[in-house]
Amino acid sequence: MAQKIARADSSIEPGQAELRSAAALVVDLRGFAQIARLLSPEAVMELLGEYRKHVIPLVQRHGGFIDKFLGDGILASFGAIVANETYAADALRAVESIAAELAAWRTARIEAGLVAPEIGMAVSGGDVLFGALGDKTRLEYTIIGDAVLRS
Repeated sequence: MAQKIARADSSIEPGQAELRSAAALVVDLRGFAQIARLLSPEAVMELLGEYRKHVIPLVQRHGGFIDKFLGDGILASFGAIVANETYAADALRAVESIAAELAAWRTARIEAGLVAPEIGMAVSGGDVLFGALGDKTRLEYTIIGDAVLRS
């Protein structure tokens, strides 16, 4: 992601931010905390790995960037790192693709007798701060603002 940010001619340094119009997408597994208590650590990590393997490419295919992983949650942004006028439509296309892909994934897991959690998604758009937080040991680019909180 840092290379994409650099190629986007972003002059954001640690501690700085820019106001941008963007969409935030949150995807998560419903009931994950309970599922994690019931499964072995290996099975939990396998479940998360499979789920992310399906979501990440679809976010990227529709022009989004993964902002962070929050346990089972995935926060993605559209239009923050690379500004574009279609960020909202891109995010909604990603939601449609992710919903279809994860429905098929859930069906396959159910047929295999595996845990298949429901999926939750929320998307919202508006002005966000896109900035770099951290220090020389850990720097993270992120989006902050009401548009993120609403999702």
